[in-house]
Amino acid sequence: MKLRADVRVGRGDRTIAAHVVADPSRRVVIVGPNGAGKSTVLAALAGTVRLDEGRIELGDRLLADTDTDVHLGPHERNVGVVFQDGLLFPHMTVLDNVAFGPRSRGASRDRAGRRAREELERFDLHSLAEARPRALSGGEAQRVALARALAAGPDLLLLDEPFGALDVTSRVEVRRAVRLALDESSATAILVTHDPVEALAMGDRIVVMEKGRVSQSGSPDEIRARPRSAYVGDLVGLNVIHGRGQGDSVEIPGDTALTLAEPMDGPVIVTFHPHAVSLHATRPEGSMRNVWETSVRHVEHFGGRVRVELDSPPGAAVEVTGAAASELGLAGGRRVWASLKATEIGCFPA
Repeated sequence: MKLRADVRVGRGDRTIAAHVVADPSRRVVIVGPNGAGKSTVLAALAGTVRLDEGRIELGDRLLADTDTDVHLGPHERNVGVVFQDGLLFPHMTVLDNVAFGPRSRGASRDRAGRRAREELERFDLHSLAEARPRALSGGEAQRVALARALAAGPDLLLLDEPFGALDVTSRVEVRRAVRLALDESSATAILVTHDPVEALAMGDRIVVMEKGRVSQSGSPDEIRARPRSAYVGDLVGLNVIHGRGQGDSVEIPGDTALTLAEPMDGPVIVTFHPHAVSLHATRPEGSMRNVWETSVRHVEHFGGRVRVELDSPPGAAVEVTGAAASELGLAGGRRVWASLKATEIGCFPA
């Protein structure tokens, strides 16, 4: 079912505001730093927090509307929720935990048991059906929590930092299990995280929240291509530099400037991909205007690529091939020349 939500919720001296649209059977990830308001939006969608202003629709059902004083409680929304710690019932077996989902929706004991076994099979948990939560690993417990939520047949599934308490290995395994389960489910899913890797790996659409507001939304490719804030630039791994535009030039820290392909005036944010910067042993020939001499601060190898951190001005992360790094003799303190095409630079009002 399609979700349309305009959320405004007061929190102390500020208001959390977000517009969230999710198409049927799609995954929307709300990402942002701690304190951005992500979990408040999720709580409003779940019905545990009332809107101060706004409206929430799920399919043809109105879940909340401040104009008409509509507010359906959590038990009336057919919404499943998975939290960071899973919140399994410690006195129940794994099978009974999962069966609780459909039982809470009115299913008979037999039907709930069948649904629970189906979900345990899907998550490869059937061998743990009679185990208690205390016997489970973190990854197993989180898969049980997700199985319980999906067994109830929710129209909307909300996941609040579902991988946050897991170790690296478990996080990868559970993330893969979640993706596969959601691909097979008809539920629309909203996932909240502060981890950019999770956001880009899990989301069909990404909603970025900063300081209680949505700063940008779009597909992962749209977010990568045109980051609208320093946080979003950091999120997708771009170089992000604040400066002041004057025509086709941007003054940046370090008493230097970059040339743009299109003019921009006033405070701006400049972005460029690490692979857009070329490194040279000597000053490159030609008419390229963004050329500067700098020093290598740090070199890190990953796979067949090498990430090079350059000193200011301007400080930047650069990606080159292993062969290029070897040919240039890249190491900490090495002097190099860097070049950057104006057409590779993104520039947006700050």
